[in-house]
Amino acid sequence: LNVNFVLEKVNIARLSISGPVVILNSGLTGYGYSASAPDGREVPIDPEWWVDNPEAVASLTKQGKLTPQPDFIGPLCLMLRDAYSGMSDSLWVQVVATVKPGDAAKEFRDYRGASFALPAGCAESPFTFGLTYPELPDVKRGLPGYQLAGRAYALQPGAYSLRKALVMTLPVPDSSSTGYAVFGWNPTRLAWEEQPSVVVPSGLQVEVNTLGQWAVMQASLPLGIRDFAAEPTPFSPYVWPLRICFRPTSRSSATVFVTARVYNMNGELVRRLMEGPAPQGQRLTLTWDGTTEAGSLALNGRYLLQIEVKDGEGSKRMLSSVAVVK
Repeated sequence: LNVNFVLEKVNIARLSISGPVVILNSGLTGYGYSASAPDGREVPIDPEWWVDNPEAVASLTKQGKLTPQPDFIGPLCLMLRDAYSGMSDSLWVQVVATVKPGDAAKEFRDYRGASFALPAGCAESPFTFGLTYPELPDVKRGLPGYQLAGRAYALQPGAYSLRKALVMTLPVPDSSSTGYAVFGWNPTRLAWEEQPSVVVPSGLQVEVNTLGQWAVMQASLPLGIRDFAAEPTPFSPYVWPLRICFRPTSRSSATVFVTARVYNMNGELVRRLMEGPAPQGQRLTLTWDGTTEAGSLALNGRYLLQIEVKDGEGSKRMLSSVAVVK
């Protein structure tokens, strides 16, 4: 028997996951995909499925059938890779739970350290219980005396009032540290409000009557410049710039005014790197490419980097020596 055939290598130009982006935690959901060649032809692949939070999933088959843990709520990143080409795609899936007035007590968790215990009869009417991690703007990442520690949590549906309070437990980044507190966002006052909390082995526990945004915050350090680093030094502008990292802190203000300048050894200004407000407690990264205020390259030698932070109660300043070698 003579058989003539030609092996043809097919490159994948596009791979995309198809399926729902909101699913219940109480069952199985199937996901598919489409893969096409540069000429638009559909092509087969050898699929490899996985998720970013494996503990939150009871099973995930090679056919793309996903079963969450029955007590899991929260975001889940579903990922697909073709074993032959290495082409991949991802899809964010929101896993939610249905809560009804006649339900017994239930406890849900995000398998990242947070848990939410709902007492029996807490629902006035049926609702879909969900959790997201909102990306907060700078103005919401702190307040006078406190700064965001870890992620923020948004319980959904927002503003839903419970008949009985749920018990929420949120993890703290470092259990050996102190000064943590739970804050809830007041959408009417547009402000964070501290909530009475209890320290438990897994974090901070608080009772919640209304669903909304919550966060663990840590007491701020006094006005200062923390975790400073300037690398590499010496540096060459022809190779890479000087990278300057630091964290301004303040107990009296949610923002501080930061000034970062480079001077020569005679005290003459060479370059302004930053002059403006910054959120207290957040790590800042600045770069100096070795140029002067006039746009020319600085001469070889040593320079002084001066960083100053100010709030409503005072100012702090630091100097560091850096070197330029072209």
